[in-house]
Amino acid sequence: MRKGDFGELLTDPYVTSFFGAPVPIFDPRQPAGQRQAFPNNVVPPDAIDPAGQKFVNLFPLPNETGPRGSTVFHNYRAASTAVARTNYYVTKITHILSNKQTVNFSVTYRNLPSTKGGFPRFPAPFVAQNVWDQTFRSYYIRLQHDYSITPPLLNHVNLGWNRTDVQNFNFGRGAGRATALGLPPGSTQDLGQPLIGFPGYGDPVTSVDPRAYQAGGSTFFDNRVGDNTAEFSDSVAYTRGRHTLKFGGDVRRQQLNVNFHFDIGGNFNFRSNQTANTNDFAQGWPIASMLTGRPEFSFNSLQAVAPSFEYLFAAGFIQDDIKITPKLTLNLGVRYDYDRPRDERHNRYRGLDPEVPNPDAGGRPGAIVGAAGQDGLPAVDRGLIHPDRSDIGPRFGFAYALDGKTVVRGGYGLYYAPLFYNANGQDGLLGYAAGQVNINGGLDALITLSHYPKLPIADPNAQYVGQLDRNDIDFYDKNYKLGRTAQYDVSLQRQLPYNVAVTLSYMGNKGTRLRSGFVQLNALPLEALKLGNALLTTRLADATAEDRAYAASVGVTLPATPDAVYPGFNDAGGRFSGTVAQALRSFPQYGPINNRLESQGQSWYNAFKVDLLRRFTKGIQFGASYTFAKLLTDAAEDLYGGSPLTGVLQNPADRRSLRSLSPNDVKHSLVFNYLIELPFGKGKRFLNQGGLVDRLVGGFQVSGIQRYRSGTPLTPLIAGGQRDFLDLFGVGGNLRPNLTGQPFFLDQAAQDASLNASGGVNYRVLNIAAFSRPPSYTGTSAPIGSPEYRAYYADPLRFFGNAAPTYGSLRTLPFYAEDFSILKKTRVTETTLFEIRAEFFNVFNRSRFGAPDTNLDNPGNFGIQSRFSDIFQPRRIQLGARFLF
Repeated sequence: MRKGDFGELLTDPYVTSFFGAPVPIFDPRQPAGQRQAFPNNVVPPDAIDPAGQKFVNLFPLPNETGPRGSTVFHNYRAASTAVARTNYYVTKITHILSNKQTVNFSVTYRNLPSTKGGFPRFPAPFVAQNVWDQTFRSYYIRLQHDYSITPPLLNHVNLGWNRTDVQNFNFGRGAGRATALGLPPGSTQDLGQPLIGFPGYGDPVTSVDPRAYQAGGSTFFDNRVGDNTAEFSDSVAYTRGRHTLKFGGDVRRQQLNVNFHFDIGGNFNFRSNQTANTNDFAQGWPIASMLTGRPEFSFNSLQAVAPSFEYLFAAGFIQDDIKITPKLTLNLGVRYDYDRPRDERHNRYRGLDPEVPNPDAGGRPGAIVGAAGQDGLPAVDRGLIHPDRSDIGPRFGFAYALDGKTVVRGGYGLYYAPLFYNANGQDGLLGYAAGQVNINGGLDALITLSHYPKLPIADPNAQYVGQLDRNDIDFYDKNYKLGRTAQYDVSLQRQLPYNVAVTLSYMGNKGTRLRSGFVQLNALPLEALKLGNALLTTRLADATAEDRAYAASVGVTLPATPDAVYPGFNDAGGRFSGTVAQALRSFPQYGPINNRLESQGQSWYNAFKVDLLRRFTKGIQFGASYTFAKLLTDAAEDLYGGSPLTGVLQNPADRRSLRSLSPNDVKHSLVFNYLIELPFGKGKRFLNQGGLVDRLVGGFQVSGIQRYRSGTPLTPLIAGGQRDFLDLFGVGGNLRPNLTGQPFFLDQAAQDASLNASGGVNYRVLNIAAFSRPPSYTGTSAPIGSPEYRAYYADPLRFFGNAAPTYGSLRTLPFYAEDFSILKKTRVTETTLFEIRAEFFNVFNRSRFGAPDTNLDNPGNFGIQSRFSDIFQPRRIQLGARFLF
């Protein structure tokens, strides 16, 4: 294949069995649908792109002949290490000033050099995608003062300074520069090797798809982040009569300095499509697409940012614990949080304000505004959003003793999430992503590697109207509110014989104003989808009278002329410019608008819990906990706004359908923990002797924790070419499929047969027949306005899948884990002690399969779960010893 001979794809038994037919390679220089297959599947020299050939040469030659001497699979087997070192230093000083005052001072330093992202799978510097070296250093300094002013009045002051210094080193930096590989000057930053990937075919280790090649090129970033935080807090405790009063405050000032380089050599993905003639599953090959220089996706950027962000957080609280009666205690309190929006020290902070007229778009609403008034357009605040001053959190709790052995407890509190931004700090400096994104136009590549266009030079003052094809504009909702959760619980605790206590609890959590991604500012109106793909992708200037009449008949009015959209709309650069779809967007001067801060999500959590605890008595401690829970959400699953759910929003006009079980929902959870001192040796029931006997058999302690929980919900989706119409719609993400009514899982016999066929490595569990694709938005070639065309696009909702994001009966396998440890303490002298410990993780060496592939666009790998996974580890035994003196 390295020189263009793909003949083996016509005869290889594994390939022909997987695809059900030989796999031909088509000439990508010809239009899709009219391409001719290369004779004998050999790409001729004049069809090989020089840069594509050098990309192929980056991959190492095979170093093995395959299983059992087979010459069918010539693979490269990596032998590599992923280094992780831990250097940890702690210094503590305690000074007693008087019988009332104590000062504590501590300094903690960590240095953690490591290789991130797993083991390199290729020799450096090509390694593997998402593998890089990191140096993590942290410094924590604390000064604390405790002062007992009077017996009932105590004061605690804390001063702190934290610094973390994180350096992420791209293996490819300085090696194999992009221009040396044949990419034109100015098309990348040219600081190192490119990223090369083959998405959509599954993990190269576990996938059964023969196109699942290992991606290479380290990572998309090369950066250094310095985070400095100074903090001051003071708390006072005062006891008087039945009241225990606590109040205090906390102030933190943070500075985040970032030096960030994006895609130092470019980012390129290759798929089979660009060397296929149609969307047939068994056409084209990703290596052939790379060899001919046709990427399916690319992103290159000249952007290198070095912002200095500043944050301010302040909070205050007051709480009173009141002993109403000997049986009843109330806890009353309130907390106030203030999280100021971050700003940039030099006011190099910009984002879209949808209400400000854009001077470069004829005064249309929607312009990039700046903290320093860049381009004459000031933002509402240095932090681009209004500070949220509404974060008041009441607290209430009670404890009531029914009798000497039974207590009822309950409580309610309102809590606020911190204001988080992108962890690397690269958002918001320009107001847009400065780079060039190219995505295939169906089967036709927009560019070739050897003729990659030069990148635009980032201008920190420009509006970049009409030039941001596929690049996100940054939008920060100026009315953003911090996420809020109301937490409430009630419990009944009963003391049982033998020092055992049982607790029955109900816990609830209602989240509002959570991070979300519902509002797609530049999405088309749903009714506009009735215009159909052919009309939406027509340039507005080329729309005929018949096209306009058809649009009017379905309730959509087209702008009279391109200049009616904004002056220059028809002439602006970029692939989207001038189309009917772009003209109908709320902000036709821009492409996708990335909503960096949105707070419209909700969540609902309810749980019932039973805890059983035996306190440490006679050398035995035991605990058991069972939780039955349900977590519903339509919001993000983390504080940065990420979630599998937001990836399948598909239709922002139908947000209600997004409400479903969280992908993190765990219905059942059972945990056991115990600690047992063996009854041998001095002071014990058996062999109660000192000296040598005690040193040999005494001091043994066994402990363990056993965890059993149900699996988490899966999210079936369509992530391939059919979801491209969501980009036209202006939503992005992935489609959800339709349901057919068949069961989600294959029967046990089919699963067992699949497992046996793979030799126990992986097996198919999901039934692909349970799902079907919605009709393709590009699925008709009927003329615009014809009865067939009108009927095909009459109901836009049919192009979206009707499946919910998740289902309670569609989950990963349950999780079982048992960890044990054995500890032996041996008294050497009165003041010295020797300990030796053996720890067993996953002691029963349970086989743990990873989550199955749920992408219907990858039918060969759909529903297959593998024994190989970075998440789960085989049995691991760890030995340790320490000497105490």
